[in-house]
Amino acid sequence: MIRHRKVHNDVYHAEFLFIDSDSEEQVDKKYGVTFNELGGCVGTEVDDVWTIIVMINSKHEEFNIGTLAHECGHATSLLFEFIGAQHPTWKTDEPYQYMLAWTVREAMKAYGFKLKTKR
Repeated sequence: MIRHRKVHNDVYHAEFLFIDSDSEEQVDKKYGVTFNELGGCVGTEVDDVWTIIVMINSKHEEFNIGTLAHECGHATSLLFEFIGAQHPTWKTDEPYQYMLAWTVREAMKAYGFKLKTKR
């Protein structure tokens, strides 16, 4: 099964496709991209539009929030490479960190994850 959600980022005019699937074969057949069993990230054309695909397998026994953060980090790096921005240093990383936070939030919405907090 493939669950997916497209999201547009207005700041960088970028397209994201968040996929959750336990079938690498179905994802490859539908989108022409391959991932490992936990997930992955790639920039490719979807419907003639350059798109960053973030794929996870939330049913995998080793999947956790760290996997999601890891793939969102790759997505943010891909975006910055695509727009020609230099990878930031710790002194200049604020735009990168804001974009990473946006990517994680959108991924969590797309995958239906809720963050539980105690107040």
